[in-house]
Amino acid sequence: MRFKLDENFSPKFVAVFNAYGHQTTTVLEEGLCAATDAALFEICQSEKRCLVTMDKDFSNIINFSPLTSHGIVFFRLPSKLAISDIREMVEMFLSTLKERSLEGKLWIVEKNRIREYQNQQ
Repeated sequence: MRFKLDENFSPKFVAVFNAYGHQTTTVLEEGLCAATDAALFEICQSEKRCLVTMDKDFSNIINFSPLTSHGIVFFRLPSKLAISDIREMVEMFLSTLKERSLEGKLWIVEKNRIREYQNQQ
């Protein structure tokens, strides 16, 4: 699968995604940090990439419809969390991805669970 990590993800996570066999780019490496959320969403769609973010704005299904996307993954982090905890959440997400599809969906990844939202047509 093709992913784009938002600027709030360390570029070090690219290696984790790639280790699971995915093609991953970052907003930082592409110089898109100044892009609006709407522009970033459109870029992900044109590149056929799933957006992975910690920006809660992308969990708003009215502004960013999962139905028209290649997937949106929002990591909802507790206030105090170590980098090792984030890595654990990323690996839980990537392991779950082997069994399910992201296309047209919003996944909300939390410390011990993943919630899935899919628009009804």
